[in-house]
Amino acid sequence: MPSPPAAPETSSPRPSLPAWHDRLLAVAFAASLAAPHVAALCGWCRPFDPECEKRMPAEFPAVAWSRTGWVPRPRTHELLQFPAGLEDWLIDRTGLRQEAIAAVGSARLAGWLPGETVAVGPPARLRSNPTEHLPVRGLDGWCFYVSGNQVAELAGRGALPDRRLTATWRRFEERRAWLAGHGIPYVVVVAPNKETIYPEYLPAWAGARAGRTPLDQFVEIAARRGSPHVVDLRPDLLAAKAEGRTYFAADTHWTSYGALVGCRAVLRECARRCPGLEPPPLERYTKRAGVLVGGDIARMLGVHGLEEQIEIFEPRDAPPTAASGSPRVYLIGDSFSAGMRRYLQDCCELVGSASHDEFPAEAILEARPQLVIHEFVERHLASMDRENPPFVARAAGITVADANADLER
Repeated sequence: MPSPPAAPETSSPRPSLPAWHDRLLAVAFAASLAAPHVAALCGWCRPFDPECEKRMPAEFPAVAWSRTGWVPRPRTHELLQFPAGLEDWLIDRTGLRQEAIAAVGSARLAGWLPGETVAVGPPARLRSNPTEHLPVRGLDGWCFYVSGNQVAELAGRGALPDRRLTATWRRFEERRAWLAGHGIPYVVVVAPNKETIYPEYLPAWAGARAGRTPLDQFVEIAARRGSPHVVDLRPDLLAAKAEGRTYFAADTHWTSYGALVGCRAVLRECARRCPGLEPPPLERYTKRAGVLVGGDIARMLGVHGLEEQIEIFEPRDAPPTAASGSPRVYLIGDSFSAGMRRYLQDCCELVGSASHDEFPAEAILEARPQLVIHEFVERHLASMDRENPPFVARAAGITVADANADLER
């Protein structure tokens, strides 16, 4: 028998939307697209900030032309790359870019972004590109600038391969031997990463130190060989934590107190090689309260106005100047040496300076120093195997085979 006809489905009628609803959505969408360009044309937004993004803005892509016959034509490879280059150029100049970065940075500092809390795993960008550095939020308002490789080092999984360690050590030993031939002592100083001194403020996913780090390896091989002399500042800075903060909370660098502690440790070791060079006594300095506005990590997050209460160490009396006949020192270093420089100048005469990844041999000889101090921060250790000039490399007479054999002993 035929089945009864199905009962018609009953559904509640959808509420009718007013006629202006679709028009309002279209206007809002168009306004969101136009707002960045209007803001840029009217000058209502901040320009591209290299300090925030740690890079320069993309340049307008150029296309080279080749002549084959009478008709010039663009090179195929560069023509294919033009759309991506144009997109990068436009994105870097989009209005309200820096304001959007600041909004995201503020949300990250507050822990409002999904997956950005201190208890979960590392951000996806650290996992996908271990060499990329990224500002991350730690505990109690602390921020760190770390890479995936640094996180692995903290957990004891980032030891350098023997070949890489050998290459790094050889570069410093060659410089020491060349300077020794000219009667100039050479001291290498490693400024620890902030997370090395304050691991208790790291996010939980960063883990605890459980093995040797590249800095441990470098200090060990230098001690085993007896050269070059490496000043390990970790013991002094860790001990100084009981007296005051040695690193900023929203900046990668050490504080005025940390720079003073580091300078005293360096000069204590340098005095063994350069008579007349003594560390300045702490009693010479007094501390006053100050405010750091917008540390470098805060600027990377786009939060330029973030304030941090700090202590500044200054001479009690008129700033002392190095007396005539003070030791002449050539300083090679990165941004950490800038904080140490103000205290070095109280005890010695700085006769020249260079970037941490350079060794300007001719300039050093021209400056006629009595001592060369070479400072670099711990995270730069893996990139310190840059080749020396041939005349510097020949001074040590070390072959790769000799260095590898020494590591195997």
